[in-house]
Amino acid sequence: MEDFILFNDVSFSPISEYGDNKIDILKNINLKIGKGEFISLVGKNGCGKSTLSKHFNAVLVPSKGEVIVGGINTKCEQRVFDIRQKVGLVMQNPDNQIISSVVEEDVAFGLENLGIDRHIMRESIDRALRCVGMYEYRGSPTYALSGGQKQRVAIAGILAMNPECIVLDEPTSMLDPSGKEEVLETIVKLNKQFGRTVVLITHDMYELSLSDRVIIMDRGSIASEMTPEELFQSECLFNDYGLLPPSSIKLLCNLEKQGYKIKSKFPDTKLCTKEILSLLEEVKCQH
Repeated sequence: MEDFILFNDVSFSPISEYGDNKIDILKNINLKIGKGEFISLVGKNGCGKSTLSKHFNAVLVPSKGEVIVGGINTKCEQRVFDIRQKVGLVMQNPDNQIISSVVEEDVAFGLENLGIDRHIMRESIDRALRCVGMYEYRGSPTYALSGGQKQRVAIAGILAMNPECIVLDEPTSMLDPSGKEEVLETIVKLNKQFGRTVVLITHDMYELSLSDRVIIMDRGSIASEMTPEELFQSECLFNDYGLLPPSSIKLLCNLEKQGYKIKSKFPDTKLCTKEILSLLEEVKCQH
C-alpha cells in the first residue's frame, strides 16, 4: 500500500502568550498511513488525539519533526492550500462547520472560495450530496436538519473539495443512535466504495471495529498499533490504555474467566448474541 501521510519524529508544543514553548502535547510521533486505509485513533481524554488530527492538514505544524502529506511538507506555507485539498477535516460539532442557511449553499462555500467554474461547482455539489445521501435535501434550510443530517452535510462540504483523505474528530459523539448510524454508513461508504483514506477519532468501540488499524495514544505519544481484532481479544489491552470496553466484550471476557471457551470477542451486540447462542448450544450438546 502506497504511503500517503507520514509523521516523522513529530513533537508539538504550543507557544504561550509570552513567546515561549509550553510542555509538549505531542511527543516523537512516527506514523505512516497508506492510501485508502481506514485508521481509528483512540485514547483517553487529553492524550493528544485532536491536536494530532490538526496536523493532518496543516491547521497546526510540528514544533519538531515533519508531516508529509502526498509528498508535501506541511511546513511549506506556499503549499497549505494544496494540502487542504488533499485532506479535509470534519469537526465534532457540525454546527461549527455549517455556515449557510441552505444545504447546497453550505456545500458550495469552499468551492466558491476557490473560484471554481459554476458548471463544475454544480456537478461537485450534486456528487457530494448524493455520496452522503443528502441530495434530496439540497434546497432545505440547514436549521431544520437533524444532527445526523447536519453532520452528513458537513462531510459533503469537505467531499465537494474532492480530498483524498478525510479526518473526522469524534463526528458521532453529539448524535442520537439513528444519527450515528447515518454518519457511520457514510464514512464506511467513502472508504470502501470510493477509496477515500479515513482517519476516525473515536471513543466508541463499535466505530473502532470498522477500521483496518487502531492507533492508541497515551500522554502525547503513540502507545500501540494493532488491528481491532487484536484489541478485542485482550481485556488487558483495554486496562493498559484506560479504554472502556463495550458491554459485549466485558460479558464475553467474564464468561471466558468462568472457563467457557470463547472463539471470538465482538463489540457488536448482534455478533455477541450469536457467539453466546453458539456457546449455549455447545454446552447443551455436552449434556
